[in-house]
Amino acid sequence: MVKVHNRRRKLTRCVSSVMDEARVTLRPVQSGDEEFIFRLFAGSRPGQGWLTGLSKEEKEGFLRQQFHSECESLLDNYPAAEFSIILLEGEPVGRFYLQRGKHEYRILAITLLPEHRGEGIGSKLLADVLQEASELGRPVQISVAWYDNPTRSLYERLGFRILADNGIFCEMQWTPANLADACYESCVVKSFA
Repeated sequence: MVKVHNRRRKLTRCVSSVMDEARVTLRPVQSGDEEFIFRLFAGSRPGQGWLTGLSKEEKEGFLRQQFHSECESLLDNYPAAEFSIILLEGEPVGRFYLQRGKHEYRILAITLLPEHRGEGIGSKLLADVLQEASELGRPVQISVAWYDNPTRSLYERLGFRILADNGIFCEMQWTPANLADACYESCVVKSFA
């Protein structure tokens, strides 16, 4: 079950001034959001064709098990993170989970409903997080699945670089300009395959 944990409420300021703040807002995850967040989770997974021999119900059960494992892992590993729902004109269209750490920021999840991808919502949220991190001199990290080429390409366009590769996910990092040269001079992509 999704638990509501938002110790800080700064995310509403992450919506770019370029984007109409009345149209796109963030609010903390609430107890009634679990089914919506599960839909986002399931919709962000590639086709489940490799799950042969399972009924539709069994596949959904498998996805729900993965979903609950992700929720527990995020809450256990990032108890101070901000778990937010992205709203477009008051209607839920996505999720945005962010850990503002003392030394770095970590984007834990940013997922939009398919019909709202490509509208600039995610890009604006990311740009605002990068701006805030830049002002504080903190890098921003995220893990991205290798099969998710459009998302990986978006992060690369925003200046993220691959730090590590385990064959399924790659760890990416964006570093503020004043820290980038020193950071990337010593950076070697790690492969865990």
